[in-house]
Amino acid sequence: GISGLAIYQYILFGMGGNAGQCETPTENWVKNYYMANGLPITDPASGYNANDPWTGREPRFYKDITIDGDQLVSSTLAKAQQYAQLYVGGLHRGGQNGSQTGYAIKRYAPIGSNYWDLRWNNFNMNIPHMRVAEVYLMYAEAVVNGYGTPKSSVPGSITAEAAVNVIRNRAQLPNLTAAYTVSKDVFMADLIQERAVELAWDTNRLHDLRRWNLNTNPKYKDKTAIDFDRGPGGKPINLRERLIITRVAEKKHNWLPLQVSFTKIYPEFTQNPGW
Repeated sequence: GISGLAIYQYILFGMGGNAGQCETPTENWVKNYYMANGLPITDPASGYNANDPWTGREPRFYKDITIDGDQLVSSTLAKAQQYAQLYVGGLHRGGQNGSQTGYAIKRYAPIGSNYWDLRWNNFNMNIPHMRVAEVYLMYAEAVVNGYGTPKSSVPGSITAEAAVNVIRNRAQLPNLTAAYTVSKDVFMADLIQERAVELAWDTNRLHDLRRWNLNTNPKYKDKTAIDFDRGPGGKPINLRERLIITRVAEKKHNWLPLQVSFTKIYPEFTQNPGW
């Protein structure tokens, strides 16, 4: 089962969340989500508009992420709490208990888990030991690294590219375009992004970064927020990305330190690098 603390840390304080325990997505994480046409926001052909960043995104974005203006509560008794105010100075932004990043997590806490609706059974924090989606993604990664290209396959099975497309199609995205299957390195970069989105908050990411030896890359160490004001029609204006914290990570953190007594059993039993 999931402890009460674990439940409440994903609900905004004021909705029913624990004081000081609200966990929210960072801006650099949210950038992983594709556009509805299946292209990453960095692709010039994606249609992404940095001044209107939450329009035209893929279905998983709207399932996973609470953005400014999203409905939080069904009951009108909630009054100002009924819709998310995540802009700077908004009701659900900043302070000890509000969102520090400009987002909240919708995936685990859909409408209902709050003081007014009282549908706490709507809380949906299910973290399985293994998901079929992850099996497909692990297969794709193993094949492209073992056989060399996204078009490769284990004899008698599907290609690495096809395995990723199974996940994309389930998420209502089209197949990968040719530009993202031209080489192992390009494909792996997309696979790293795909795992971030499909396995969001499934506790995989830190282990992934360590095994890929990417744990010390500033792209992943820096954690950012999106600051903005609410403009006409509820659209965000004056958007600016802000660094919140840089996570401490060195190459030695790819491994755990061994007990010193273990390393003294015999000379060949050495300590892990850096410890």
